[in-house]
Amino acid sequence: MHTEMRKAKNTKLPKYVETFKQFVYRYDYGDDWKHQIQLEEVILDYAVGYPTLLEGAGACPPEDVGGARGYEEFLKAWNTPSHEGHKDMKRWGEGKYNQELNIPRINELMKELLKLKKIKTE
Repeated sequence: MHTEMRKAKNTKLPKYVETFKQFVYRYDYGDDWKHQIQLEEVILDYAVGYPTLLEGAGACPPEDVGGARGYEEFLKAWNTPSHEGHKDMKRWGEGKYNQELNIPRINELMKELLKLKKIKTE
């Protein structure tokens, strides 16, 4: 895989994705979240002009949970009432967590915030 570091404000995502097809997106260098992104298809006659989430599952990790390993520990404590850290995690995570994936809401946000310039194709 090609390795190249780019600043988000200097990178036009559609051109980058079409060029590289697959890449790792690193979010939050402190917690080191890595997302593997792969372009599956380019739809030339896409009707709506903004990205659309088609499917997904689960809730996102709370901010500053400590990366993937911290999230695993968080989930163990969160989901196990007998866990010694359960009460503390519930208290800490109540305002940050426990929001199920809401695909219609995410699509509304993307519609409002991520309008793309439509390109005429022939």
